[in-house]
Amino acid sequence: MEGILNNLSLATYNCRGCKSSMPDVQKLLNDYQIIFLKETWLAKQQLDNLSCSVSHFAFGRADYDFNDGLVHDRGHGVTAIYWSKNLKASSFSNCDGSIIGLRVFLKNSELCLINVYLPYCSTANTDEFLAYLGKLRQL
Repeated sequence: MEGILNNLSLATYNCRGCKSSMPDVQKLLNDYQIIFLKETWLAKQQLDNLSCSVSHFAFGRADYDFNDGLVHDRGHGVTAIYWSKNLKASSFSNCDGSIIGLRVFLKNSELCLINVYLPYCSTANTDEFLAYLGKLRQL
C-alpha cells in the first residue's frame, strides 16, 4: 500500500442534526482527514452552511430533494462527508441521501470509502436492507 494509507485518519459521526452538532464536527475536523456524517437532517433546499465552515476541507452531501414529489420517511440529507483538501479525492452519492462515498486517488490505485445510513432494526425492513446491499455492490 502507498504511504498515504499509513497515515490516513477518518471518523464517522451520527450528528442527529448538523446544525446543533457543528461544535462536535469542528473538533473532529481538527483531528481527522476524513469525517463521515450521518443524520444531518438537511434538505437540498436548505442553505448549505456546512460546506463553508472549514476552508482546508472539501465537503460533499447526499440530499433528499423535496421538490421530487416523493415522500421521504427517513429524515432528509442523511449523509455527508468532509475530506482534507490535501487528499486527491472526489465524492459520489445515491439519489436518496442514504449513501455517500469518497474516492481517494493514490499514485497507482484508488481507495473507495463508503458511508451508509440505513438502520436495520427488525425483519420488517429486510427487503429494503437487501436492496441497499445490492446498490453497494454496484458501486
